[in-house]
Amino acid sequence: MKALVWNGEAVVEERPVPPIPRGWVLGKVLAASLTSIDAAVTSGTLPVIPGRVLGSYGLIRVVEPGVDTPFGPGEVVGVTPLSSEGTLVIDLDGVMSEYASVPSDTTIDVGKNIVKSADLWKLLLMLEFSFVPKLTDIVGGKDVLILGTGISTYIIASFLKSYSRITVIGRESPFLKRLAGLGVKVLSAKKHLNKEGSLFDAVILCAIHSYMAMASPTYLRSGGTLVLPPNTPHGKLVLSYPNTLSRIMIVRPEHGDLRDGEEVLRSVGADLLESVIGVAKSFEEVEVLRRHYARITYVKQGG
Repeated sequence: MKALVWNGEAVVEERPVPPIPRGWVLGKVLAASLTSIDAAVTSGTLPVIPGRVLGSYGLIRVVEPGVDTPFGPGEVVGVTPLSSEGTLVIDLDGVMSEYASVPSDTTIDVGKNIVKSADLWKLLLMLEFSFVPKLTDIVGGKDVLILGTGISTYIIASFLKSYSRITVIGRESPFLKRLAGLGVKVLSAKKHLNKEGSLFDAVILCAIHSYMAMASPTYLRSGGTLVLPPNTPHGKLVLSYPNTLSRIMIVRPEHGDLRDGEEVLRSVGADLLESVIGVAKSFEEVEVLRRHYARITYVKQGG
């Protein structure tokens, strides 16, 4: 089978169909996305062993379920990055391949008729951001800082701006002006990161960068909440606690269902999404589009 792997650069390789350990599922990949986890790997922020398969979110049709798995052949499930056995792309192979074997605790039932949609790339976005509505119970009515200025920050800020007072700190990026256009306060990380200033009731860490992670607790008021989205790798980022007298709470919301993600994407213009997300028809095309788009999704032709 073909797979897009990382060997210091993204290359397409021939690989054997992977084995199916107990509690894992083998599936035919219908769609797969390169997200912030993949970007952290390809930028060198999170080193991985050579030859790791990319693709941190996906949709697969089950071909063969392993022992002690809840799915049967033919079912379509969403694949998310975090497992009790590690993080896809970092500790385990991702799903940017013709077939993928994944732990069943990474999978989410997405419904029987899901593959009838012509826009599988949007379905993967719905899956990835299905956790966002749960944030309203955590940060509603509060002063919230989002660290990061990528597409994830834009989508989360678009939804939460009606519920919270949002400030964003991040590196210079094409999204800075777009974020400012949402009516949220936007600050440059170069000028404001690690500087004394305002404290917040909650901080959402949307950047998989060590310096952002270390700084995140320093912006919290005592009793504040640090939110780690469900694609933040387990145990890969170090947090700094300069004030040992402060108490903070760390939460990691879980993914919801696709209807939750659909609600989130309604707050973001379709034209914007289509302008920053490249859709590839082959693994070879993924690497070409990666140079031009903020996010890449591979969609298998023919279902």
